[in-house]
This record gives sequence, C-alpha cells and structure tokens, in this order.
Amino acid sequence: MALNERIQKLKPYLLVYNVSIEDGVQYAVLKMPEKWSVPSNEIDKAYGVKVRAIEGGICFLADIDAGQDTLFDSLDYVVNLNVKMQERVALLKQKVDELKEIFMKEDLEKLKTIEFTFPPQKKGKGGTSQKKGKPQVEDKPEPVVEEPAKEEPVSEEKPVEENNGLMDFVENSIS
Repeated sequence: MALNERIQKLKPYLLVYNVSIEDGVQYAVLKMPEKWSVPSNEIDKAYGVKVRAIEGGICFLADIDAGQDTLFDSLDYVVNLNVKMQERVALLKQKVDELKEIFMKEDLEKLKTIEFTFPPQKKGKGGTSQKKGKPQVEDKPEPVVEEPAKEEPVSEEKPVEENNGLMDFVENSIS
C-alpha cells in the first residue's frame, strides 16, 4: 500500500508523520481517544518501534532503516486493536441488554437451560491458538464514533518514557 493510502487510512487518528534524516528516525503521533491503550512492550517486541507518551498523543519512533511499512504496521495494529475493543464493548453492552430482557420475561426453569457454546478453535503447536511473530492486522479498520461510556477502561497501560532531544523536536513540531 502506498504511503499516501496508509496516511489516509489513519487520518482520523494520525496527528503527525515525519522523518528526521539528521537523527535517522521516523516518527508518527497518534491522538488517542480516552479509553484507548497502547501495548508499548508488545509493539517494541513485534515491530522494533518505540512508543512514548507526549503531550497531545502517543509517539511511535522507528529507525529510518526499518522502513515506513514497519512504522505504519505498528500504527495499524494499535488502531485496529482499539477499534475492535470498542466493537466488543458495544456488542457486550447490546448482549447484556438482550439477556436482561430475556431474564425478565422467561420462566426460571427455562432460563436454567441456557448454555453458551462456541465451535472449537484450531490450535497451533503446543496446544495454543496464538500466532507467533508480528500481531496480525486486518486490512481496513472502520473508525468508530466514540460515545461517552460509563465502563472503566479495559487497559490502563500508559507508555511513559523519559523525553530526549528528539522528543522535544517532536513535541515542537506538533504545536
């Protein structure tokens, strides 16, 4: 996918994308809706991209040599992860409402027969369904309009690292 297409895909969340030839890094800053989280250790391990909290967003830093695809793959992963989590929370809320309605109307003996089953998942080596390597990213995350929610955030992982001269440069380029 061309750089312009990737930028357009992330446009609702992307604040800055820049390359610092002098420092040998490329970086992007995502604005993060309130309940979103970034698994910074997972991003570093899978993509080699450093994640830092800065004023106004979350900065993703990668070496120029890693290529723009590596940086944008990590951005896609974080956006998809959080969009999917929002969809799951919305679906859970909908299903809880449906269950409340059923439990108010149905007979107690009938309610005792309710079962939740899912088809078995294919398992990889070692009996797990986890895939190794980089986290998988779906092609096109659909932006979700965030509504005020009463639930607690699913994850409170806040990637915070010390700022250095580069981070000052990034922060100044945002303002």
